[in-house]
Amino acid sequence: MTKATVLVYTLFIFFGLLPSLAAFVAMKKGKLTPARYLLFAVILIGFGTLVIAVGTSLLQVVQPYLQPDNPDFNSAKDIALHINVWVYVFPVVSIGLGVNLLTAYLTTESKKRTATLTTGPSRRRR
Repeated sequence: MTKATVLVYTLFIFFGLLPSLAAFVAMKKGKLTPARYLLFAVILIGFGTLVIAVGTSLLQVVQPYLQPDNPDFNSAKDIALHINVWVYVFPVVSIGLGVNLLTAYLTTESKKRTATLTTGPSRRRR
């Protein structure tokens, strides 16, 4: 494994994987409220898009080294392969979880609004 491959793995672990896992663990701690669903949905969708942006930028950096006459051709080819895998797999999972949490937020909020609209505000007379 070359230094460049280690650098790519380190970037994706520290800027993509660990923050998303930390957000997911933080969401599971404490009471799950609709506001937390919304907050962590936005965070996970943001991390997914961040990984897409960083990955495509890294692919553009590696492109000049993918010439067959380049002495670092094999290393660049390995790096491009690993980046391609991470650019497609991780964002799908992260954005999928974020959309799932966003759906949970929207359904809980719509249930609250529907209950308020159908029953009306509670007015007790004493």
